[in-house]
Amino acid sequence: MILDLDALEGLVALSALLWVVYGPWQWVCTDYGRQLLFEKRDALFDLGRARKIDFASVEYRTLRTSLETLIRFSHEVTLMRFLYLAWSLKLPYRNPRVENPINLAIGRISHHETRRDVNRLFREAHLIVVMMIVFKSPLLLAVLLVCSPFVMFGALGGIALGYIRRWWAAVERVAQIVGNTVQAEADLSPNAEAV
Repeated sequence: MILDLDALEGLVALSALLWVVYGPWQWVCTDYGRQLLFEKRDALFDLGRARKIDFASVEYRTLRTSLETLIRFSHEVTLMRFLYLAWSLKLPYRNPRVENPINLAIGRISHHETRRDVNRLFREAHLIVVMMIVFKSPLLLAVLLVCSPFVMFGALGGIALGYIRRWWAAVERVAQIVGNTVQAEADLSPNAEAV
């Protein structure tokens, strides 16, 4: 009887943990990611308000719509969905070298400093999407937490700055690929309306 009670307690604890991880935790990650994406949209608005980019321009409208689509679509961003998209579907701008509407719009901004600011803003937005995928996936989060001491030890153990630069460049490349893929699906979604 004691063995059955222990098994039942373990099953209840596991069920509660799974409910938290795949219920409230998902909602918290999505809400926090959306809040950060709203802040990026606000930063784009601030550039317009400072007259660094024209509110009526095609570039501003394209960039704002792209951010709003990411915000609207962020509740559907998960690791499994991304893997399905990345390997099964042939999305138009999965490859970061292929010009997508965001890169084209950023490239048409005439003021160099504004173009740099908007480019940074979208790199950060794509990194937010990557972080949402990581934190919404308990398995991926666990693997990264287990691997992080080895990464830090390797970085501190000798190759230091060059290793960190290569690692960060790889993270930015992954963020660009993931961001482009998620943006492509968000743009192609039938219910991709403005927020």
